[in-house]
Amino acid sequence: MKSSKIKNNLSSKIFKTQTYFLLMFLFFITSYASAIPSNFTTKEIKFVSEGISLAGTIFMPNNAQVAVVIVHGSGQEKE
Repeated sequence: MKSSKIKNNLSSKIFKTQTYFLLMFLFFITSYASAIPSNFTTKEIKFVSEGISLAGTIFMPNNAQVAVVIVHGSGQEKE
């Protein structure tokens, strides 16, 4: 009797965990799909210089009047 309660409890926890991960996955997919408005154009770019490549994505509004460039990275930087 204890064995069946333990199995039922374990399967319930597994089901809850799987449901949680599925809901989180769906949340992130829908938020990503809605994160880029339809009035934006995206373009994948890549620069190569002396064997080093820098890749990124440009998000550009179709009616651009001003621009902001954000560059991020990690580690020690030389300016």
